Amino acid sequence: MIELYKEIAERGVLLDATYSFFYHHPGPAEHGCPPELATAIAKAAREHGVEFSTGTDYVGLDDDPYPALHLEIEHLVDHGILSPQEALVAATLNGARALGLETDYGTIEPGKLAGLVVLDEDPVQDIRALRSVVSVVKRGEIYLRTDYGLPSDVDTGNE
Repeated sequence: MIELYKEIAERGVLLDATYSFFYHHPGPAEHGCPPELATAIAKAAREHGVEFSTGTDYVGLDDDPYPALHLEIEHLVDHGILSPQEALVAATLNGARALGLETDYGTIEPGKLAGLVVLDEDPVQDIRALRSVVSVVKRGEIYLRTDYGLPSDVDTGNE
């Protein structure tokens, strides 16, 4: 298996582990991947230089107002697979790379199309700060959460 991870890393293939799926939809043991195995696979891949992108194979939890992608990013950090900085790269630049769109998206730099999320807290300090959305900039337009009846400072569970 180590040789496979090395080959993946050398070829620059991105791993979209859909990691949080295994924690929220594990399925029967004989058909699914137990969460512990998903963790071991993801950690081994990372230890051998495999880069990640983020994605999910489900909509999300019924009681969570945020997309399932937030859980994916949080799980990857909480379970020691990626640092907060690595998770942000996985969700931005590597997400664009996975789609072949990195020349136009994924980083903020001259000539690229900028879609931005403005946060009230620093996700490098606590990845749950991704839930502290104040506004979104899309195609040059600013959309404030308060314009949609949503609070500007979402409770992220931080104290």
